[in-house]
Amino acid sequence: MSNFQKRLKKLREEKGLTMAELSREIGSISQASLSHYETGTRKPGLDILMELANFFNCSLDYLSGKTDYKNQEELIKKYHLEGKGIGEVIKGLQLYEESNLSIEEVENFVKMLNTIKEI
Repeated sequence: MSNFQKRLKKLREEKGLTMAELSREIGSISQASLSHYETGTRKPGLDILMELANFFNCSLDYLSGKTDYKNQEELIKKYHLEGKGIGEVIKGLQLYEESNLSIEEVENFVKMLNTIKEI
């Protein structure tokens, strides 16, 4: 079973949804397609991956198994980055290479931290 298959099933089960219920919630993915995705007989396209990631509030990297952090908020909590300066955060991100963040993700992360600081 691939990481995507495991993650999709886990996320669905965490929400307490059957495949039929998830299909109804999302609206654009049939129950049969979800079954194929979870069993690995088919792979979803990018548009479906994005819909699933949006529905489950997770990144595509998490959904594909590339990272263990569902979203940036989870990454912040994991490394206790609240209240730390941007320089300290970036150094922390460099130390935690397992996060596999791209430059764009780091920039978005910094913007998010700046927004949080303004609140």
